[in-house]
Amino acid sequence: MPSDPITYTCTCSASLPPDDPSHEPGLVLLFYRYFTSPPALPPPYSSITTPTPSDPTPQYTPHSLHSFHKSTCEILALTGKLRISKEGFNITVAGSVSSINRYIAACISHWSFAGLSLSPDDTEGVNEFFKPTPGCACVFSQLNIRVTDEITPLGLTNYAPKNWDSVVYLNPEEFHNAIVASNSKDVEGKEGGENQTLLLDIRNHYESRIGYFSPSPSQNTQIPTIKPQIRRFSQFPACTPKNYLLVLHGWDPLRESYQVDQGAETGGSDFYAEGGDCGVYGLV
Repeated sequence: MPSDPITYTCTCSASLPPDDPSHEPGLVLLFYRYFTSPPALPPPYSSITTPTPSDPTPQYTPHSLHSFHKSTCEILALTGKLRISKEGFNITVAGSVSSINRYIAACISHWSFAGLSLSPDDTEGVNEFFKPTPGCACVFSQLNIRVTDEITPLGLTNYAPKNWDSVVYLNPEEFHNAIVASNSKDVEGKEGGENQTLLLDIRNHYESRIGYFSPSPSQNTQIPTIKPQIRRFSQFPACTPKNYLLVLHGWDPLRESYQVDQGAETGGSDFYAEGGDCGVYGLV
């Protein structure tokens, strides 16, 4: 089951009428970074270390990153869920518009964002990375920030993709066209052959229950769809078919790259993935 409710009733000032003096809109950020994913975290920051007796407080550590986000969020009265690890960070925070903007400015200047070429003047780049969404400052009851082995609990500790660029990402229109075009082609791309393309949902069962794709005769999308009933991503390799063109539906590039690596080792398939992320935090 999902860990949080899908709907939410706002109790903060964001729900007040716009002409109310106490009205203050809220924003929710949903962003992540794998430090080895292009553009990678550059030296010297990429030498993320663990404290030792000779150097108990090295500067570039998951714990120093934890301290930065904890102090910044507390000062700005932000709430949310943050996972920090040696491989990167996975962050969802909520707050007032003014507080969120100050938080973004603080993040951009922090060492953990080096190499991303973000600046306060680059509105498009900032929006693409942080994905600010109108929502409630109160959508989370507290600030939950942890240092973990993984920024998403996939059971892939210390795994790094062999090639982050091995998955071809498609925008929604390209994704749809690829599904439709696959109906009349076999694995070698010949017309009239047996369909060798599969739509593979790489999310855990409780994630995919929120919503998923299914074949639509009216839209000429007869592509076989696989939605494995798994609780942990580490169970997924056993569900991966061989010798197919696989179109992946999910949200995590690490999961997608892992599927490619597994496919290469087991007699693999070609991989395409739906690009972008999905998050909704609104008023009900």
